[in-house]
Amino acid sequence: MDNHLKAIILMLLAQFSFSIMDLFIKIAVKRIGVFETVFFRGLFTMVIVLVIILFSRISIWGKNKKLLILRGVFGFLGLICYVFGIYYLKLANAVLLNRSSPIFVVIFSAILLKEKITKKQLLALFLAFFGVINIIKPGIEINFIAGIVGLISALFSGLAYIVVKKLSYYNSPYTIVFYFTLVTTLMTSPILPLNFVIPTKNLLLVLMVIGISSTLAQVLMTYSYKKGDAGKVSIVSYTSVLFSAIWGYVFFKEMEDTQSIIGGILIILSCILLSQKNKKEVIKIENRNNI
Repeated sequence: MDNHLKAIILMLLAQFSFSIMDLFIKIAVKRIGVFETVFFRGLFTMVIVLVIILFSRISIWGKNKKLLILRGVFGFLGLICYVFGIYYLKLANAVLLNRSSPIFVVIFSAILLKEKITKKQLLALFLAFFGVINIIKPGIEINFIAGIVGLISALFSGLAYIVVKKLSYYNSPYTIVFYFTLVTTLMTSPILPLNFVIPTKNLLLVLMVIGISSTLAQVLMTYSYKKGDAGKVSIVSYTSVLFSAIWGYVFFKEMEDTQSIIGGILIILSCILLSQKNKKEVIKIENRNNI
């Protein structure tokens, strides 16, 4: 088996693991709410990452703590919005809006890093705009608000990627993820007493699966990008939307309408176009994405 085929298989497994995480988040959030779900997601993932750090003898504190904390804050805000979107939207639509973060990476790179936007990128942004409109459907109040919040999750993810791009030069991916989970756990802790629901044994198992599947997906995706061509492999990453659509139909009887399907196709096309800009940067960004 050649490395390219291995990379594709690893990416498929990674996206399958992400889709399991998303499925179990939707199950959990319906029972314990957004903030408690985010808290336990951060807590269980942090424990797993800590174990990896200790066994690998990686520095837990890292370099440039202010930037590490800022990445954690952006990640936390993105995760809150993402889980909110999963609660109110169809699972596949929430996942799709969150995966549109390359759109914001390009915009923020132009604003913050002074990178020029090419004609191809402008076309991609144009396609993405109409794709988003078809997903969030202005005029349907609940769907529109949840869609906007879901899109904001991609915005914060885009900001997080910009910070990660700088941090990745002198920090381990696990250290960056540790700060993200630490900030997430700490920021949700004060809110928990307001409406805390004691998880049942079954729900604790669900929450553990969220942490395990998230970490597993990160590891698989990292090895996928190491073995294969980033530009080609990144296209496979959008299979998570397909997996989520299947879980949405099987477990929640969610059916996608024609408008949402068209919107999804436009967003995925735009993100693929944007991801082809710089394959090396795709590797650095995607390997460290933990939202």
